[in-house]
Amino acid sequence: MTKAKSPRATKATKATQTAIATEVALESTTTTNSQEAVMTQEVENTAVETTIATEVATEVETTLDDTTEIVGESAEVISEETTETITEEVAEEVSEEVAEVISEAVVEAVELNATKKTDLLNIDPRAVIFDHSENPRTDYGDLESLKESIKENGVRTAIKIKSNGKDSLGQPIYKLIHGFRRLTAVMELIADGHEIARIPAVAVAKGYSESDAIMDHFTENSGKALNALEQAEVFDRLLKFGWEQAEIARKCAVSPSYVSQLMKLAVAPKSIKETVRKNQISATLVVKLLTRHKEDYNKVNTEIKQALTKLEGKKSGKVTEKTVTVARVSKYRKMIDVDIEAMKAQNYEDRYITKAQTIQNFIDSLDTLEGDARLEALCAFSV
Repeated sequence: MTKAKSPRATKATKATQTAIATEVALESTTTTNSQEAVMTQEVENTAVETTIATEVATEVETTLDDTTEIVGESAEVISEETTETITEEVAEEVSEEVAEVISEAVVEAVELNATKKTDLLNIDPRAVIFDHSENPRTDYGDLESLKESIKENGVRTAIKIKSNGKDSLGQPIYKLIHGFRRLTAVMELIADGHEIARIPAVAVAKGYSESDAIMDHFTENSGKALNALEQAEVFDRLLKFGWEQAEIARKCAVSPSYVSQLMKLAVAPKSIKETVRKNQISATLVVKLLTRHKEDYNKVNTEIKQALTKLEGKKSGKVTEKTVTVARVSKYRKMIDVDIEAMKAQNYEDRYITKAQTIQNFIDSLDTLEGDARLEALCAFSV
């Protein structure tokens, strides 16, 4: 059974509830006010931030305008400076590339030069020693015309030289290999007072032999060609170096019979050679006389002297075929000459070569015979 509350208790309870409700209402009001205050502050803060942002935006816009103007004014300067910088960089790169190309070209030239084993030099002509006896050329021709050309144009074709040590001052000395005529003309000009400090020269390769030098006289004649006597001298020197006639003919691009004929002249006495040098008789006529007299040099020498004696006081003074009796060299002899040289080149036995020479001499003898004498010679001939 529930006990009924007293009026006093009931009143107390209501009072308590009223107090609690009042506190709750106050707390609610305080909370609301606080929230309103916070919101108000946030609004104020937002307004300040908006203002600041606006001011900053304005300053940024102004700065951008100023920057654009500055950039515009400086663009040309910057462009020029940049261009100069780029140009300098490119030039430097190009310079490096050019230097590299030049370096490679120099290396290539040196390598090529090493392969060819020759050096193009500009040398003092006074530093070159030469001995005319080493030059097969004895006729230097018109040196005056050559000297005039050198005075006007210098030495156009390089002489060929070989290193020959150094002098007492340590300066290089050279030995002349090829170009005797040119150097002779240069030295005569210097002696006459003309200043020639340098001339072009080519240094021969290491291992260049005397036989190479002799061949050069025949194959590298840039001026006056060697005459028959001078060519004979070249062939004779090569033979003394152990060359075969067939090899000489091949290297000099002449026929073996040509070499054989000139060798007759090469071994002729000095007196006969001197008449050829003085142009008193041609080399060709001397060879014909040697053939006519079966290479009897004494007979040929005597016949030349007799012919020159007959010509004394006459305008020409040169021995010709009309002056001496020369047997015509038949086409058969020429053919046999070629055959004999071929037999020698192919190392035929001496007995076969001798047989061919006997036939050749018999044909020569027929030219001196007539009528019955020739017939008798033909009948009596045997090999």
